[in-house]
Amino acid sequence: MPDIVLPQPFLRAFPEPETVFADPVARYERHLNPLVSIELSSVDPDLSGWIHLVSPIEPCDGYLGDSGKEFWGPYLQPNWIGFRLTSEHRYELLGDFRFFAIENTEGAESYRGARDELEEFYNKQHASFAKHKQAFEETGQVCRISPWGDPNPVAVLSRLGGEAPVGNMTWKNVPDCAFTYSDPETAPRTRDGRLFKFVAAVPGWHYRDSGADEIILYYDPDERVALQTFVFG
Repeated sequence: MPDIVLPQPFLRAFPEPETVFADPVARYERHLNPLVSIELSSVDPDLSGWIHLVSPIEPCDGYLGDSGKEFWGPYLQPNWIGFRLTSEHRYELLGDFRFFAIENTEGAESYRGARDELEEFYNKQHASFAKHKQAFEETGQVCRISPWGDPNPVAVLSRLGGEAPVGNMTWKNVPDCAFTYSDPETAPRTRDGRLFKFVAAVPGWHYRDSGADEIILYYDPDERVALQTFVFG
């Protein structure tokens, strides 16, 4: 399904963090903006419950996870992030929070002034997300905020279900990774060869000033793993 401009009953734009993240909610909310919750039956009638498309604040530069190599894991890889979807339909990070540069000393202090720069970036993106959320509450539509503060309606999602978008995918063969990806396949595979199901995609900058050109969400219903990757330019 191509662009979905208006909110639908099976989509919840700007969901409350408490409905998206497991405890500690505040720690998740610091690193991840909840963009839209999606009813899984809208993608596959055999599935039920809600899954979430989220946008990490990082990277400020480069790719998510670049500065946290020692905290890479089976589902936390450069430019990829994985969550377990709990029975309450909330996300649990499948790895160490120090995967985020701001939470690890080496990443946050990689050069003089890096921590201050990263903190400032976090503050600006959270403020921008709050403005975009306010515009949604006032207009009932997801809006891109112009430099002059004018809200311009944009798509809630760029794609829902079907085949995943491909192109400019960033992938590294990291030891002990729980999934694989190779062109020209449209989705990653589990260790035992099952394709992840493509759920949805959207530009991150529909929901705040800075974000990926495409955030792509996949799901493995057998293991209840939500997996996201990011396409930049």
